[in-house]
Amino acid sequence: MGLGRLGHFVFRYRWLVICTWLILIIPGIVVAPTISSHLAHGAYSTKSGESAEGAVILESELGIRPNVITVVFSSDTLMADDPIFMDEVDQALIGITHIEGLAPPMTYRGTGDPRMISEDGRTTYALIGVDGDVYKATKLVPDIRDSLEPQPHVTALVTGRAPFHHDGEAVAMDDLQKAEQYTFPLVAIVLIVVFGSLVAAIVPLAIGGVSVIMALGIVFVLSQFIDINSSSLSVVSFIGLGISIDFSLLMVSRFREELAKGIGTERAVVTTLATSGKAILYSSITGMIGLGALISFDMSIVRSL
Repeated sequence: MGLGRLGHFVFRYRWLVICTWLILIIPGIVVAPTISSHLAHGAYSTKSGESAEGAVILESELGIRPNVITVVFSSDTLMADDPIFMDEVDQALIGITHIEGLAPPMTYRGTGDPRMISEDGRTTYALIGVDGDVYKATKLVPDIRDSLEPQPHVTALVTGRAPFHHDGEAVAMDDLQKAEQYTFPLVAIVLIVVFGSLVAAIVPLAIGGVSVIMALGIVFVLSQFIDINSSSLSVVSFIGLGISIDFSLLMVSRFREELAKGIGTERAVVTTLATSGKAILYSSITGMIGLGALISFDMSIVRSL
C-alpha cells in the first residue's frame, strides 16, 4: 500500500523527483575523480589480535618495524662490495632522507652483512623502515621511487609488501576503468535488443550510473572517518551496475506489461511499484543486511566490502 502511494507521488511530481535526483548526484560527480586518493591503499592487515600485538613488541623491544620497503640495487659492471657500487647506492638513497616517516636505510656498507649480497655478487638491497602501518607505507611508495637518484652504473628497484599492494591496486584500477568503458556500450546494445526501444534501454543504464555515482559519494564521506580499502571501488562498480540494471529491468518490463493492458501511465507506475517494487525492496534489504555484517570484521579489506 505504501509503495502504491509512492507510485502516485512519483508520477504526479515526476519533474520534482527527477530534479531532486540530479541535485543529489552532483556531490558524487564532484568527488568521484578524486576518491581514490582518499582511500586506504594497502590496508589489508588487522590492527588488533595476537599478530598486531606481536608486531608492537618487535618494534618496541627490538626496533624491528612492522613495515619495511626494500630497494634492490644491481649492476652489470660492478660488484656489490666495490666502493664505487656502494657510493652509488648511498647517492641513490640521499633523496629519500627528506621523506618524513622513514628510518635510515640499512645497507651492506652500513652492516657489513655478506647475506645482503647475491650469489653472483652483483646485487644487494637496502631496507627502509616505515613509521606507521602498511597503509602509510603504501602511500609513500611513489615518493620513494621519485626520490631515488639515478646512477650511472647501478639500477634501483623498489619492492616489498607495500610496493606490491601499490602496484597491484594501480593495475586493478586501470583494469576496472577499462572494464567500465566496455561494459556500458555492451550492456546498452543488449538492452536495446531486449526492449526494442532506445528509451527503455536508457533507463537501466541511467539508474546504474546514478547508483554508482551516489555510492562513490557515500564512500568518500565514510573515508573521512574510517579506513576504506580501495577494493571497495570495484564492489561499487560491479554490484552497483549489476544490481541496478537487474532491478531496473524488472521495473521496466513490468511497467511495459501494465501499459500493454491499456490501464494508463499513472496506474502502470503504481502497479509496478506495488509488485516489482516490493520484490526489489525486500531483495535490497536482504543484500544490505548480508553485506552489512562484514562491518563487524576488524580487517579493513573485508570491512570495506
